[in-house]
Amino acid sequence: MADQRSENKGWNSNSHFIVTTQGVLVFDSGSSEHIGSAIIAAVKRVTEQPIRWVVNSHCHADHWLGNGAFAELGVELISTSLSAKTMRSDGPVDVKTFFNMTEGATGESTLAIPTSTILHQQARTFGDTEVKFVLANDGHSPGDVML
Repeated sequence: MADQRSENKGWNSNSHFIVTTQGVLVFDSGSSEHIGSAIIAAVKRVTEQPIRWVVNSHCHADHWLGNGAFAELGVELISTSLSAKTMRSDGPVDVKTFFNMTEGATGESTLAIPTSTILHQQARTFGDTEVKFVLANDGHSPGDVML
């Protein structure tokens, strides 16, 4: 019997998006560049607004390895500085781990580390939508954030 992680091509986390008047905000880009591209396609089926921002909730690979697909669009990649630091150090191993764990279904992902950082609890307006960033005090992983 095949491992579920290969059957679902590594799609094992939730991603969300918000359509605003100025573009789309995506929350978590998935566990591979392939999945990031699928999320982009799903957004395009809903709106013609461009994807402008991606927030990574935390540094676990299934929530951010899809960043490479979004980086090609020139989006702003956002996370806490601690998450970005962990992504930078763990990313190369994460790509190999997901490739092996899914029997190659996730493919090779290009690492795209967030450069915009959330430093504290704060609100930010994306288009016409105000989003509040709530730091989870490393409750799930180093530097995790909720919207």
